[in-house]
Amino acid sequence: MLHELFLYAIAALIKYEKYEGVAYLLRHQYYVEQKLHHGNDPMMPFYEFRLYLKSLEYRKKRLELSRTSLHADLIKSRSETSGFTFQQIMQADFLLYIRWCLDDLRNSSDKYYHDFWWPETLIFSSRQYGPFEIFARCQSTQYFERLKKAFDIEKKDELISIIQAISEKTLWYPNGISIGLIHRRLWD
Repeated sequence: MLHELFLYAIAALIKYEKYEGVAYLLRHQYYVEQKLHHGNDPMMPFYEFRLYLKSLEYRKKRLELSRTSLHADLIKSRSETSGFTFQQIMQADFLLYIRWCLDDLRNSSDKYYHDFWWPETLIFSSRQYGPFEIFARCQSTQYFERLKKAFDIEKKDELISIIQAISEKTLWYPNGISIGLIHRRLWD
């Protein structure tokens, strides 16, 4: 549930162009008590909100469902009554993935290196073409100046470094999602 609530919070901030709010939520650490019980630092980045749900994989196998991701299916079906379009939820999920990519490139030796944001909903994105709205609107320098706060970047070129790192296999990207799709969703 926390994963979805976080997606909705980011989607709401994007919808109303509150990129300072997005930056605030992504820049700060969160207290995760379970980490403390295992002797780890309890302060974690936003990536911790995206946990792998093994129970859904067990269900998929048990029922012999031929779905790519039951988690993505659940998010999609619940979005229908949320007040947000699924496109807005996918855009928020993609923004979180891009932010994780940037953080990972900046901090590859950091203790969170193996934590990542899996953009669960993007499996539905391959059926659509062109960039997400916020990236298409970045053609306007004025709009980019506001959006860049969410990514903690100064120039659009910093986004290009993500595509390079994925191509060179120095940055992780999810199975089933092509480099071309990531490039298309950023800009076309």
